[in-house]
Parts: sequence; structure tokens; C-alpha cells
Amino acid sequence: MATLTIKNLKFHYAKNKIPIFNDVNLNFAPKTLSIIHGPSGCGKSTLLKIIARLYPKYNEGISSGKIFLNQKDINLINELSFRKQIAMMFQNPNQQFCMQNGYDELIFTMENLQLPKDKISKRINEAIQFGNTSNIIYHPFDTLSGGEKQRVALSIIYAINPNIILLDEPFASVDYETRKILIGKLNQLKNMGKTIIVVDHDLSLYEKIFDNLIIYNNNTFKSISYKASIRKFEKFQISPAIKCSIPNKQPITLELKNISINNGDKKLIQNNSINFYQGYTTLITGKNGSGKTSLFNTLIKMHPFNGEIRLNQKNIRKIRTAKYYKDIGIIFQDSDKQFIKLTVKEEIQLSIKKHNHKLFSMIEIDNFIKNLGLESLLDQVVYSLSEGQQKKLQILSMLIMGHSVLLLDEPFKGVDLKSIKVINDMIKLAKTRGQTQIIISHQRYELKELVDFHVTLSNRKLEYKESF
Repeated sequence: MATLTIKNLKFHYAKNKIPIFNDVNLNFAPKTLSIIHGPSGCGKSTLLKIIARLYPKYNEGISSGKIFLNQKDINLINELSFRKQIAMMFQNPNQQFCMQNGYDELIFTMENLQLPKDKISKRINEAIQFGNTSNIIYHPFDTLSGGEKQRVALSIIYAINPNIILLDEPFASVDYETRKILIGKLNQLKNMGKTIIVVDHDLSLYEKIFDNLIIYNNNTFKSISYKASIRKFEKFQISPAIKCSIPNKQPITLELKNISINNGDKKLIQNNSINFYQGYTTLITGKNGSGKTSLFNTLIKMHPFNGEIRLNQKNIRKIRTAKYYKDIGIIFQDSDKQFIKLTVKEEIQLSIKKHNHKLFSMIEIDNFIKNLGLESLLDQVVYSLSEGQQKKLQILSMLIMGHSVLLLDEPFKGVDLKSIKVINDMIKLAKTRGQTQIIISHQRYELKELVDFHVTLSNRKLEYKESF
């Protein structure tokens, strides 16, 4: 068991003397689960990386103050000993792995920790069982969904068996049922005596197991009372099934006829026909690994398929790729795949210059920039932004492009609640001006006013449902 204490911690980047946060004083006891919550870009991930001794060592930042592990300054602890005691799961699981699949990653991790050979196999089997990853542990990472990668990352954390576990948006890409199971796993770890610190924008399902809610306020992080915490959790309550319509003779934009999609040997969608409708927002839900992202990659001609797909009654195989991409665009699940330019301003200006259909006026774009909190970041390098800030920039840039059809893969991943409301307003405005939108989202709050139709992907079949 371990206690972590933070005293008078302050951090700022070398090129910016204004601190991201200062005067942070927190205590994390054994057998507790603490949640750090706040707006995108306030320094939540940075705080975890400082605790993990990744910052300021691996970035151009300056920190002051002290962090103690069992009353010992963490900077005085031997590296191997420290890595055995504190482990971190990153917000983007692609940054977590060195090997080709989860099993090799587990072996690599155990060898780095210098675990005796006779104990490695037992530890790995226990970790696979804990994370319920036996069906995916040998699959190459590039064939796994974002949620499946997060499950593997949690298995690896379990195998390390640290006293302190740091988790940065650990369930941003997992479906609701898996989220429920994995949060239950965190409760198991807590009851085993672990000290767990979670950064999460989504507070749903934590209310029964949390011990401490820490929020960002006045440029620092502070614990709030139990009553104040419960009021925060109420904003993230999962609503009962929300009713929506079944399409009925609306104009068709995308037609999928007898579609079959595989991922290697895995059959995802089999001999399925379905339509998507012009000027409406359709939500697609389904379990991790069911094929939602593969479907999107198919729709943008980046994944093979059998059958026929028609855009505005034209077979997409017969549409020139350059012309096709003027009509259909995608917001990828991982923001860093999307950017072309160096700074925030340049990225926005490129979208304005290259737009296909002008959906927004410059006044509206300027208001979006302000309301998303990007106004003060215009001269910053895109890759210096937090993942939440990158996501907001990505969505704004792609909406400005004005595609006739826009695919949005987990658009709310890592985004704070206030910004989600702004993003929803942007998406709805684009729809009123003719854009057709198809959204993949595991996040279920703040969707009621956005979604017109709901499609499930289950048992290799896409099917419209009357609620979500």
C-alpha cells in the first residue's frame, strides 16, 4: 500500500511563464479512488505525468514543489523501484504500446520489471483474466478498436501490480456495458489496497465507488465536499432509453446494398443492406470491436468490402477519389491523424480556404473559436495542445470544410461537458444547412437533442432502432 502527497506543486511551460496550475496540495491514501475533473487543457493529464515522473523530464516544462511517495521525495527513488510502484495508463492507448500485440506487450513489460521467469506466465494469465482480454490478447494492435486497446492497457497495468495507478481518460472509447464492467474492476483494485487516481471528463458510473472528487478551480486542483461531488455526478446520469424515429421515405444519401466487411479473419458485417438519409443525424452504437470504425473506413474507401455502396445514387467505386472526398469527410477517433498545419490558426485557415460548401459565416466561425476556448491558443503548435483541445480544433476544422456527408467517430472523446454543448450546437447548425451526419459515440449524455435516428451494429447486422 502507498500514500501519495503533493505539496505546493506548480508547473508552466518554458516558453510561457504563466503557470498551467499552481499551489496544488493533495493527498491520496491507500484503498481510495480519486477522480480529477475539469475543462480540456487545464492540466489534468500534465498533473498525472508529473506524478509519473514523465514531466518535466520529457517536455519543455518547469515545475516546483514536491511529491512524496510514502513520505519520500519521488525524485530520490530508484527508477526501477519507482516504475514498480507507480504505473500510468495514457489517454491515447496507441502511445502505450511498443510491441505488436497485447501478449508480447505483457512479456515485454514483465521482463523490463525483471520479474523472475517462473512468475511471468502466472502474472500474465492473471492479468488477461482480470482485463477479460483472452479473445483479443494475441490480435495485432492495428486490428483492435480503441476500446479494446484500453482493455489491454488495463490488463498490463494489473500485471505490473503497482501500489499507485494513474488512469488518464481510461474508458473514453469503451461501450457502456464494458465501461460498467471496467469501473467495477477499478473498485476491485481499490479494495485490494491500491491508490487509484483517475482523470475523466465523464463522471457517469463512478458515484458508488469514488472517495474523492478533485476539480480545477482558480488555477489549481482542490477536493470538494461529498455533497458538491454528488451534484457534479448528477449532470452525468444516464437517461432512460431516449425515443427516436424510424426513417420513413426521407431522401436517401447513402445506400449500402448487401454489404460484407471483414477485419482479417473476423467477420464484422455480413450481407447487410441499409440506407442513411439526407440532412439527418444518425447515431451508430455497438460493442467495442463490432466493426463501427471499420464501417466508417469502408465509407471513405480505406477498407475493402463486398457489395455496393452508393452516394447520391452513384456507385462509390466509380466516383473519382478526389471528387468523392469533396462530398464525404470524416472526423477520426484519434485527433492527431487529422492535422496538416503547424498552428491552430493555420489549421483553421486551411479549412476556410479549402471548404467544399460554405456552411458558416466568418462571424459564426469566430464565435465558435471563442466559445470552444481556442481564441487564446491560435498561435500554439497543434501538437502542444491537450487531447481535448485537439479534438475541439479537429471538429471545428472539419465542420468548416462543409462536406455533404460527415462521419464523426467518437467526437466527444476527451471533451469537457461545456464544450460538448458548443460542439452540439455547431453540428446541429451544419445539419440545418443540409449536412448529413453519421456519428459513432459510446457517450450517451447530451445526445437527445442531436440525434434523429439510431442504428445498432450487433450480430454482424446494422439495424434501425426506436430508442438509444
